[in-house]
Amino acid sequence: MMKDKVIFWLVGITALVIVASVFLVSRMNLGSKQADSSQTTNNRQKLLEIQPDDHILGSMDAPVTLVEYSDYECPACLSYEPLVKQLVQEYEGRLRVVFRHFPLVGHKNAMNAALAAEAAGKQGKYWEMHEALFANQATWGSKQFANSELLEVYAKELNLDLEQFKADRSSQEIRDRIERDKLSGRQLGVNGTPSFFLDGEKIPNPRSYADFKSFVDAALIKAAAAGRVTEATAASAASQLE
Repeated sequence: MMKDKVIFWLVGITALVIVASVFLVSRMNLGSKQADSSQTTNNRQKLLEIQPDDHILGSMDAPVTLVEYSDYECPACLSYEPLVKQLVQEYEGRLRVVFRHFPLVGHKNAMNAALAAEAAGKQGKYWEMHEALFANQATWGSKQFANSELLEVYAKELNLDLEQFKADRSSQEIRDRIERDKLSGRQLGVNGTPSFFLDGEKIPNPRSYADFKSFVDAALIKAAAAGRVTEATAASAASQLE
């Protein structure tokens, strides 16, 4: 009888130890997952921080930020270009858009186009070249290999100093600038263009302008909850979602 009681207590104690161990391990795993999630969020936010030389449309003081990774040779990027412009106009003062380069390897002319945009930027005409590249994508984007002379035509039309444009386009500084954008995109998990991050969160590519607006309105409501926008702006955003 005494032996049975000893066995009973040993089994009970063993069971308690096992349960306690499982509970402890699960709590440790949960804590580890939460820490990993927090670290991932922090890393993502760091990568999406606005840099001094980022290309920005809209107010610098806007409470909501949309970061776009794009490729000048990408037809889908071209199709989203008017939607992004419309958002900037409609949400004036409330939305800023950051354009970052992500030239895809499969697009033979994409890097050359990005270099041309950055070279134009050295002369204060980044957005003008940006417009020209997208507007003429069907012309230069269809070439089998990058056509520098064709891109120089756009530089002339923008009244750029052509020799400076050529020198800047060939500089390592500008190439490094584009590679920096691309590296940050890779670290964020970007593998195609366009890719959009709204206030630090990757969003699926909207199917329409109305879908795009719904994402922005939701971000404005969140910004209001964080005290970054006025009550009137939050109310307007909420009404759009109803």
